[in-house]
Parts: sequence; C-alpha cells; structure tokens
Amino acid sequence: MFQLKMNIAGKRAKNILGSLTFGMLGTFMFYAAQDFESAGRVTPAFIGCGLLFLSVLLIIIEISKSELIPPPTAITGSLVRRSLFIALMVIWVVALPYLGFVVAGCLAFAIISAAVPKNSNKTSTNFALNTVAGVLTTIGFWVVLTAFLKVPLPEATFF
Repeated sequence: MFQLKMNIAGKRAKNILGSLTFGMLGTFMFYAAQDFESAGRVTPAFIGCGLLFLSVLLIIIEISKSELIPPPTAITGSLVRRSLFIALMVIWVVALPYLGFVVAGCLAFAIISAAVPKNSNKTSTNFALNTVAGVLTTIGFWVVLTAFLKVPLPEATFF
C-alpha cells in the first residue's frame, strides 16, 4: 500500500552512520555511568543523554529535511598547529596527576593560547591577557568543582 523509498546519498549516509555511532556512544555512557557512585554518575549520564538526543535529532532532520543541514565548509588551517594542539592536550592530561588541576590547567591554558592561531597579531599584551583569563577560568572551575560540586580533582604531588 505505502511504499517507503529512500535514496540516501553518500553524505547523508555518513551523517546517519555518524549519528548512530554517537547515539550508541551516548547509550553506552548512560548505562556505564549507572555503575558509578551517585555524585560521579551525573555528568557522564547527562552527556550520554545529550549525545543520544542530538543523534536522534540529526537522524530525524537528515531523513525528513536534509536541506536544513548546511554543507560543510572547506577545512583550512595548519595541520601542524592542530597536531600541536592535540599533543599539548595529551601532555596536559599526563601532567594532571603530577602538577595538579590548577597548575597544569593554568600552564596548559597559557601554552595553548599561544599555539592556537588567531586572526590578530600576536603580542605580549594579548598573550598576557589570554594567560590571565586562563588562570582565572581555571581557578574558577576549580572552585566550582571542588567547593560546590565536591568533585575531587588531582592535586600536585611534586610540591
């Protein structure tokens, strides 16, 4: 009686496959978080539900109104800078247990702000302002996470 005929182009199929993958990741995160203690399960469960919701939303949009999804823009920029950013993030994660959240976070913010490309000229004033903003942001996150949410963060072991 009703024939459902779907002709899914390559880009659309990749979007749907990517959505399904992120939906499965979100489902896994939600169910894996149930084994955590009550304070520790909130964030991964929230992120898992968000991934699942957004993946279902993307699938619905892709199937019903794919013209709402804009075509991706061409990727420009330096592959070396991207690799440097990833390497700096890995170094930050490795340094967390040794330097602690505050020190490692402040150092990482300062170094990454110098490495991330900007449209403006790099000056010592911009670097100093970015570093101060990073230190204040890191300390703000530390205060919120430790004082209000009671999340244990890594503390320095070298000091």
